[in-house]
Amino acid sequence: MKHSFLHVFLPKDEYKRMRVVGFLAEAAVMVAVMLILTVFISSWFDWSLDSMVLAFAAFGFIVIYTYLRYILSGIEFTDVVSKDNYFKTKIKIRKRATKFGAIFFIVLLLTRGIPNSWSVFFEILGLSVFAFILMLIFDRLSLKKSYEKNKDLLE
Repeated sequence: MKHSFLHVFLPKDEYKRMRVVGFLAEAAVMVAVMLILTVFISSWFDWSLDSMVLAFAAFGFIVIYTYLRYILSGIEFTDVVSKDNYFKTKIKIRKRATKFGAIFFIVLLLTRGIPNSWSVFFEILGLSVFAFILMLIFDRLSLKKSYEKNKDLLE
């Protein structure tokens, strides 16, 4: 794996790295099957599919599937074993999600400019709060799955 360009994007931990590679392989096989089915279906029913939309959907599926499998596998937080550590990590996750939401808000302000109406301001604020909530939900779900898995491994 060291000789592949993927090692830059993969975790340093060997077990996590192999699991993520497995998730990527699963997603790639599913995308290949879906693309083959799309070719057959579009030739039978004379559908015209935009290639850019299809490529974006395939890429999006691979990213989302891999991320969700990583979260639901419970391998992200390997050091969370005790209840005390679990609650400390929950606080860290909340702080990290808050920082992410604030940075997301600032980046949106910089890219869109200073809002000239309340509706534009609330749109930017709403997107930032949505990003905060999504990150918080995904990280908390991953923490819960990791804690349960680590607890089961110790028993």
